[in-house]
Amino acid sequence: GVIAVPVYPPRRNQHKNRVFSILDDSQAKFVITNQTLAAEFMDYTVIDIDSIDKEVVEKYRSFPVEQNKIAFLQYTSG
Repeated sequence: GVIAVPVYPPRRNQHKNRVFSILDDSQAKFVITNQTLAAEFMDYTVIDIDSIDKEVVEKYRSFPVEQNKIAFLQYTSG
């Protein structure tokens, strides 16, 4: 029920405006990132991968990709 939007993380103000532009354009509901970058996304619900309980990780199951469904949304520089 979600569409992944992979984006390079912001570094020292590089890519920062681009990341926030993509978040706004894609109408992102949450951000999956690490603990170091979590503070950058205070206006979003953040899933901090460094804080995920190992029991939750062990229960992970993948979903099959359906041929006519969007698997992920890729933004390019063009």
